[in-house]
Amino acid sequence: KHLKKYYDEHNIYLLDGGIVVRGSDNSTLVAHMDIHPIINKEHKDKKLLSFLNTVYCKTGIGGDDRCGVLVILELLDRGYRPNIIFTEKEEVGRLGVRKLIDNHLDLLIDITKDSPYLMGLDRKGFNEVVFYGCDNKEFINFLLNEYHLDYNVGSFSDVSSLGPSLNKAICNI
Repeated sequence: KHLKKYYDEHNIYLLDGGIVVRGSDNSTLVAHMDIHPIINKEHKDKKLLSFLNTVYCKTGIGGDDRCGVLVILELLDRGYRPNIIFTEKEEVGRLGVRKLIDNHLDLLIDITKDSPYLMGLDRKGFNEVVFYGCDNKEFINFLLNEYHLDYNVGSFSDVSSLGPSLNKAICNI
């Protein structure tokens, strides 16, 4: 419903694995909608809810996880219209992005065809960037030098699956 304020309905794809939006800007932003489930015994009494195949925790803020969604929504409020890939179940093994790649690769390729890169918004800390094996030196140097981001390493994120599948430079900030 919120996305319909900014995009025509025919550019919003509600898919098994996530939501994909065709924008008018050349950028593509990626964020996941789930939060990390509480699994330690201290929190075993906490209730997890499921809504639209997305895990929500009643007691957690989802600070690492839904901040990317919030940033994208703020950019929409400011007038930007990027392509968007919202995924589900990233925290339990990137299951949503795998479904998107397996079942909707042609659509993802078409929507991102004019995007030179995919930018994931799923990084802890401040001023850090991760590239997950991206070998596009021009892109890497641009982000590190122009924006003075700190290079770091990470284990995985949705962009680390999407980048190779779509043949795009990737980063996670």
